Amino acid sequence: MPTLLKAVLAILGMSILLHLGSAAAQLLVEPKQLLGLGVMVAVVLVESWFLLGLSKGKDGIRGLVAALYAVGAVAQALMGYAAFDHSMTRYRQPADLPTAIGAWVGTVLSGFVTYALTRPHVKLWMAEKTMGISEPPGG
Repeated sequence: MPTLLKAVLAILGMSILLHLGSAAAQLLVEPKQLLGLGVMVAVVLVESWFLLGLSKGKDGIRGLVAALYAVGAVAQALMGYAAFDHSMTRYRQPADLPTAIGAWVGTVLSGFVTYALTRPHVKLWMAEKTMGISEPPGG
């Protein structure tokens, strides 16, 4: 398994843990708000499906995850810019700048996932794994 793919799996694993923690915190704070909890559970299930598919070498999942993370990187960059721009107005809120920084960190992580999943050696490894070709030495 390529090192870049291992890093992507680690990022997805951390994301799953963070979303589970967020769902647990929401359940403690607002136990009657089941819609938000349901959304978090759905996100965890989809990310778990991505994690499982990538770890098994499913090339179709690789393409889907790369595309979704590319769209996410653009959206997070725009949200980061909007939050930063709002932090420079007289209507700013204390959370504007940390929100912008968090969105830009998400942009970098999403960009890295897209970069890693579109590298030729990762694509080749996934294609070989999907077709059932044995893993090459050092791969």
